[in-house]
Amino acid sequence: MRIKNKIAIVSSLMFGATGVGITTINIAKILIANGHEIYFITSMDPGYSSPNLHPVVIKPKKCLKSIQWSIGHRLHLPFLHKNATAADIDVIKFSASVSKTLDQIIRDNNIELLYFIESYLEYIFFKPSPGYQILLNLACPRYMFQKLGIINDPVNNYLFDKDSCFMKHVNKFSTPSKAMAALAVDYYKLFDRKIKVIPNPVDISVFFPKQTKISQDSIGLCFSGRFSREKGADSIIEIIPPLMREFKNLSFSVAGSDSIDSQGRSRIERLKNLLSDSNCIDRFKWFPFIKYIEMPEFYHNHSIFISPTMFESFGNTLAEAQACGLPVVSCKVGGVPEVVLDKTTGFLEDVSDNKALSDRVRELITDGELRERMGANAASRARDLFSFSTIASKYEDLVS
Repeated sequence: MRIKNKIAIVSSLMFGATGVGITTINIAKILIANGHEIYFITSMDPGYSSPNLHPVVIKPKKCLKSIQWSIGHRLHLPFLHKNATAADIDVIKFSASVSKTLDQIIRDNNIELLYFIESYLEYIFFKPSPGYQILLNLACPRYMFQKLGIINDPVNNYLFDKDSCFMKHVNKFSTPSKAMAALAVDYYKLFDRKIKVIPNPVDISVFFPKQTKISQDSIGLCFSGRFSREKGADSIIEIIPPLMREFKNLSFSVAGSDSIDSQGRSRIERLKNLLSDSNCIDRFKWFPFIKYIEMPEFYHNHSIFISPTMFESFGNTLAEAQACGLPVVSCKVGGVPEVVLDKTTGFLEDVSDNKALSDRVRELITDGELRERMGANAASRARDLFSFSTIASKYEDLVS
């Protein structure tokens, strides 16, 4: 098959480790299937092989800026970014490494399109040259959380300035949801730029409904993703123990990493302590890490998915859980209403309205027919809107 374009995809996040990493590999698979040759520029081997996929591993290295930030962070020096986190420093290290090597990679391989899967601002130090186009996927980096009021960190002001300066070099923009497009237009002042909305793809050959139904005698409720504030962990900690006391046939599972709250406490441990006090701990399971290929089995072992998230540009776990036939209880934020159809594939409530969220979960627990109907609707909608075959033509329009 004749190669259409040589495309370099840049992302520091890896397949199986984060939603962005998973989306990046899925996009690469679609572009390769469409006849493009992909050079995947990342911080470690992607763990996926194809004749037309060429991983180019760039190891993040210390640079003057990252050293300054490290010193400022350790010594709490205000003029050297005392508020910098380890993640901030990693951003600087990878972005600086990209800026030193990317131009040579483009020239050596005759790259025609440079595609940044935005998450950790991999492009902020890169200086583009003529001869190729730049595509930027606006997928909500954590720095945008400052605008949403989820975080407030002066370090972000510096990163925002670098981020905004790069926008004038971008030829094409994409984003996974209309809500994210609107936020990006306002955030970056892109009022005269067109942004193409392309949902994140879901591999429905992997994520599909389980044919044998779980016994109605046992109801499994689950959450997947970082068990953190922005993902709704604090709401879950309040909602789940009373529900498990009320329903003796209810179990709850978390698949994802823990986080520390503002008082230095583990959120998973807080939940476990409350469940122990309620004599429900035997019906709780925590999986700190599950391989991506094993996530469908995790969903298949449950009946309902809950994600009281504070913001999502799209919500990969929401789409994947629905593809596996689970009704979803989530919040009316960001791109979530474009992924979950309220009262059809699940229920959506206001952020932190824990009573309403709890009531919706209770409704799904007690009404097996509703649970089955919403789950079937969810799987059907995921196939129609998020499958590789549906998304492929949208990406072809974008890169052509």
